[in-house]
Amino acid sequence: AYFDVGYFLVQGIGTEKNPNAAIRWLEKATATRIEAHYQLAMIYWHGEGVTQNYQKAHEHALRGAQLGDPSAQAITAIFEAQEGFQFSDPFDAYKWALIANASGQPNIAGALSETVAALEEALTPDQITQAQTEASEWEPQKLEPVLPADPIAIDLPVLDPDTTLGLSQQ
Repeated sequence: AYFDVGYFLVQGIGTEKNPNAAIRWLEKATATRIEAHYQLAMIYWHGEGVTQNYQKAHEHALRGAQLGDPSAQAITAIFEAQEGFQFSDPFDAYKWALIANASGQPNIAGALSETVAALEEALTPDQITQAQTEASEWEPQKLEPVLPADPIAIDLPVLDPDTTLGLSQQ
């Protein structure tokens, strides 16, 4: 449910767009939904309702990519293909592009075609071969959900057990 609320706030579905409010929900959703990382990456990359933060954008994109989200893999490839950023890495960008393309989603392959071509021009034949090998052997990391001790009490305040809340103890 956290992801849905965050996504609706980002997209303005049934409410006004509010990416800043969406962050709270999407951050919680990262414990169970890998695609929440992509949404957060895009919010931070574009500075939608928050201060633009390329580092946070890259961190969320990379985490989503590592967990197996093809959209996060594609955007990680695009981020890392950008020249001049502290996380620029043509080799990793190429590897993530190959992994994203292997998802079989035509919109991803189309979006990455120019990036892949430019990276193939920038890399040596040995680097291309190595990236292809790493991409073919790549496996997604497992998402280890972090659940609260009492799932029913999510977002409820923690009360002192000695507090009676005005009720008489009989």
